[in-house]
Amino acid sequence: MSGTHRKALHVHAESVASLGSAYAGLAERHRAVADVVCRENEPVTAASEFGEWIFRTGELAAAAERLLALEIGLARGFGITWDTIAGALGVSRQAAWKRFARRSSADANSFAVATIPDSLAVPPPSKGVS
Repeated sequence: MSGTHRKALHVHAESVASLGSAYAGLAERHRAVADVVCRENEPVTAASEFGEWIFRTGELAAAAERLLALEIGLARGFGITWDTIAGALGVSRQAAWKRFARRSSADANSFAVATIPDSLAVPPPSKGVS
């Protein structure tokens, strides 16, 4: 395995870890608010944190989609077949190819990395939320 391939694997692992941390932070924020709502019997209103959560979840979903495309590009660079990729995704070979072929060919050559924007860092709980 070349040094470039080894480096790409490590960088992609870090991207997966960053995405996981961002999701974990969002989940922790949900738990904190849920605890306050349950403990203080507060109603869930439009003024609650749903707007921020929906925004952050959308951003995380987009980051996950970019990471998936890059992982598939990396797999293709290692010679993994479309049949294998399709099986992992639970779709047909044709569906996997149609969704990722154009992006994965460029990613396989560049070993680009998905980054998780700093804006997705979950802020500390707001006042009254522990």
